[in-house]
Amino acid sequence: MNDTLFHILEIVITAFVTIVARYLIPILVTELKNSKHEWVYTIVMVAVRAAEQIIQEHGAGERKYELAMRLIRDAGIKMTDEQLNSLIESAVQIMNSEMVFPHGEDGDAE
Repeated sequence: MNDTLFHILEIVITAFVTIVARYLIPILVTELKNSKHEWVYTIVMVAVRAAEQIIQEHGAGERKYELAMRLIRDAGIKMTDEQLNSLIESAVQIMNSEMVFPHGEDGDAE
């Protein structure tokens, strides 16, 4: 009786491990990648906003870019300069699209 119960338990555990390895691990890996992407996105957005706040001079885009790049690197993001440049440019576009201009400052005369 004990051998039969042990054999059934062994089959159940093997099936459980197989199901976890087949279905749950890929789901967890995807979730971890998504959370890493969200973390990188958050760091880039914060760095770009910080650079905009710290350097408020008009026409200082290169200095703002360098500051944002340094802040991102200091946060431990390990990507190529080209990848980070793309993320910074995207963050700047998003930030600019979120800006709300008081009446008349955006160049539209209504």
